[in-house]
Amino acid sequence: MRHLFPDYKKSEEVAATIIRNILLSEQFISQMVGRRPYLGISIMEVWTRDGNRNEFIQSYLWKLMEEPSSVFYTELRNNQNMRS
Repeated sequence: MRHLFPDYKKSEEVAATIIRNILLSEQFISQMVGRRPYLGISIMEVWTRDGNRNEFIQSYLWKLMEEPSSVFYTELRNNQNMRS
């Protein structure tokens, strides 16, 4: 009966490649850091653990650190001296 239904494996692979390329693009990460910086954390939570995820995390964190006015530095400032 399985042979009666269409196989979407190729379409799934193409869609996964497109999404991966978008999420790893420098333009997307730059815009996300500027407009929706916490979206990166959500993406990391749902992205399966593979090499592409690590590449995304590295690019995301570098972009956050490149921008002195980013939420990264705001969070660092707000979380200083939490032990005292």
